[in-house]
Amino acid sequence: MRSGPALALLALSLLAGCSSTVRLMPVHRKRRVVALFFKSWDDLPEAVQYARQRGVRTYVTLNTLAFSDELSQVEAHVRTLAAAGVDAVLVQDFGVARLVRAAAPELSIHASTQMTLTSSQSIAVAAELGIARVVAARELSVDELARIGRESTMPLEAFVHG
Repeated sequence: MRSGPALALLALSLLAGCSSTVRLMPVHRKRRVVALFFKSWDDLPEAVQYARQRGVRTYVTLNTLAFSDELSQVEAHVRTLAAAGVDAVLVQDFGVARLVRAAAPELSIHASTQMTLTSSQSIAVAAELGIARVVAARELSVDELARIGRESTMPLEAFVHG
């Protein structure tokens, strides 16, 4: 594997036993957030292959709002992600979810917690857009998550913090 901080962190994550990885990529806004950030799209196919060879899924966050003048660039990114073989993208924006579905129908879409889905009804709308998994809104209680789980067939995840 080529050297570089992001690829080295990926290797360390896998050695530590992670079952999936989330990657932030340079996207339409200059968002620099976490250490596991790939500075170049060129590293992505190798990273996905490296993870897959070790039985690890790779998810990429596209969970920022996209404005109209950014959609063509977002679409190009989505096509690159699909070609690299990532397992899914996490989105916040319903428009980006529609764009992903149109540009890369085979690419799985997960709703980010930032989509703030707080009911089985909102999750049903997400399902109509082709979203396959929901990371529930952080504001939900355990009881609310349980109720949504009973009312929806959508796979749910929740952030746990304290």
